[in-house]
Amino acid sequence: MKKVLSVLCIAVMSLNLIMPTTSVSAKEHSIKTEITNPNDNLMVTEDDKGITVIDRNLLNSKFSIEDLDDDEIVSRMASYKVKNIQNLGEYIDYSTVYQTLSGASGITLNLGLQKSISASVTSTFGVSKSDISSSVGFNVSKSYSVSYGGSYTVPSNVSRAVLKAHPLYEKYEYGIYLRGKMGLPDTRMETGYALKPIGIHYSKEFR
Repeated sequence: MKKVLSVLCIAVMSLNLIMPTTSVSAKEHSIKTEITNPNDNLMVTEDDKGITVIDRNLLNSKFSIEDLDDDEIVSRMASYKVKNIQNLGEYIDYSTVYQTLSGASGITLNLGLQKSISASVTSTFGVSKSDISSSVGFNVSKSYSVSYGGSYTVPSNVSRAVLKAHPLYEKYEYGIYLRGKMGLPDTRMETGYALKPIGIHYSKEFR
């Protein structure tokens, strides 16, 4: 009898070792949640800090060399050039607030907004904006239209929520160089930053 029990115990232990353990996928613990949106051009995500709306058309827009006029094409032969472009990712300008929305627990807020947001650069030392545009890949002299028509329902476990709409950009770093002569390397003269409008970010504050 003891031998039978021993065999059964060993068999149970073996089954426990080979049985797969239940794992929780990363998606279940994901901080950002993608919100279903009928407009395929918009990518909407939400986390504890806010709601981010990205326009895929703006994100993927490119600058064409055909947009340069003759004077600016000549400027590309000058002593300075733009190079060493780095995409620094998304940038939210919290200092600019397009609208502020507030609602009590359970209230649904209309996030409808349409804005024309200008691209910008911090330095044009020795070069034109078209030089920078062709280097970073978008027109830095242009304004871009951004719109969103979604809504947000204030959670039931808070007394009040305040949402603020801010411009969302893709941020680039670029270097302005003095062209080297007689085999000498180019010399970096300035570091600049270019902002490309790609959407809207609604920051959230609970009270």
